[in-house]
Amino acid sequence: MKPTAISYIRFSSGKQAHGSSLERQLDGTRAFCQRQGLSLNESLSITDLGVSAYEGHNADEGNLKTFLDAVRNGTIAQGTTLVIEALDRLTRDSVVEATHLLTDILRHGISIGLTAEDKIYSLDYINKNPFELIVATTYLIRGGEESRIKGERVSDAHARKQARIVANRSVEKIPLPCWLKRVGNTYHIDRKPAQLVRRIFAEYIGGKGLGLLAKEFNREGIPVISKRGLRATQWHGITLRRILRDKATIGFYTHTDPQVPHYYPRLIDDTIFYKAQAALQQRKNAHGRTDPNDINLFKGLTKCEHCGGTMFYWRTKRTKKTHRYYQCYNARHGTCSHSKIVKVENLEDAFLQWTTGSRSAITAFSQGLTAEKSKTEDIIGNMNTLRGQIVEADKAIDNLTKAVEVGGDIPSLVTRLREAQETKTQLRALLTQLETTRYRVETLTQDMEAYIKLVDNRQYEDPRIRLRLRELIRGFVREIRLNPEEHTATFIPPHGRSRVIHFF
Repeated sequence: MKPTAISYIRFSSGKQAHGSSLERQLDGTRAFCQRQGLSLNESLSITDLGVSAYEGHNADEGNLKTFLDAVRNGTIAQGTTLVIEALDRLTRDSVVEATHLLTDILRHGISIGLTAEDKIYSLDYINKNPFELIVATTYLIRGGEESRIKGERVSDAHARKQARIVANRSVEKIPLPCWLKRVGNTYHIDRKPAQLVRRIFAEYIGGKGLGLLAKEFNREGIPVISKRGLRATQWHGITLRRILRDKATIGFYTHTDPQVPHYYPRLIDDTIFYKAQAALQQRKNAHGRTDPNDINLFKGLTKCEHCGGTMFYWRTKRTKKTHRYYQCYNARHGTCSHSKIVKVENLEDAFLQWTTGSRSAITAFSQGLTAEKSKTEDIIGNMNTLRGQIVEADKAIDNLTKAVEVGGDIPSLVTRLREAQETKTQLRALLTQLETTRYRVETLTQDMEAYIKLVDNRQYEDPRIRLRLRELIRGFVREIRLNPEEHTATFIPPHGRSRVIHFF
């Protein structure tokens, strides 16, 4: 019987999947096996497509690791030949690690076939021809050095491009957001993906969650527009969240510190972007899937007034009619003595009637935010203060970095540098939070009018209306504390005085 061969194919960049690298390596493997009298078991072929061998990532995390584990535990039989194009497909790690990997495979009885050299390394062959190990080591050194030099050149070229972007906002050949394209010396908005990104923002602000949006896009067969690595075949919430968080949509180049404003063509208004940030923040506690045919207006807001636990939402169907209830989650598990249920319809009706019956009632919820609206100048002043503190943090980081390079008490300097970087990260988070608050305050009146208009129309059963209502309610209600025994609900706004209503 012919000795068994298993092919291993690897390339570093996802873009190479669209070229001839995979096909070339496959054809070379088949021809090599035919010349060497090997039986290629293609069912056991190993691929690491878009996985780097620099620093041994493929051997530590990729499919090569699975193969090595199988070799070490004896699942792969001795005498098998692992066929690769060249040694740099196997590893581009440092020479010590690379040589250890090579000899480890050989010591476990696995031979290595090189299609480019039409040669097979085995333990017996190396022992009889020790000079070949020196030749192999030379190839490994060259592969590692090529990766290191290439990495340094790419890093240096990227740093130079970033410096030009910061200095004069020059148009560079750089990876662009998925809705942009470069034409000559200008960036242009790509119409179709730009329309989809605008739709993502509009529908998310309108009340649809990330999971529901991903499901809709997959059902509609919309291609994923993310440009990160290999193109995904399905939409996921993380892809949508990444787009919603990306300040490139409002013109920022985000890969420098500080970020460069007014660099890209603006895709959406600041108001829309920061509304989306506010929605992402507000929905942190609204876990679980959304049923398009059963929109819970108060999802993520309801708590038990007695124990502070979450109110569990559930439904049952009787005589062709669906009934929905809230019940204290802790009570369902015996840790809260107040186990009475609340009919969701009763709570919704009481809230909607109250806000419809009195325009001043809904305004009362926003008193704190309305008062804060008069403090917009204070918010802007605080934002400017934070920007100044970030500049000071940058100076401190630069000084500490220089001090580390010169020498001295290195552990102490490194600790201080880490603390300065953490401080800067916290300042940036606070700045983003203030920016979000500013735009939420400035659009408060518009959102309140939109809520009143929807409530006045009384189209509560339309899922699209309910999604929009839920999103607007989250803007002026932070929490709802339910007391089933007293039939009361305490609505707590982000700012200002709480309001109590009765439901029956």
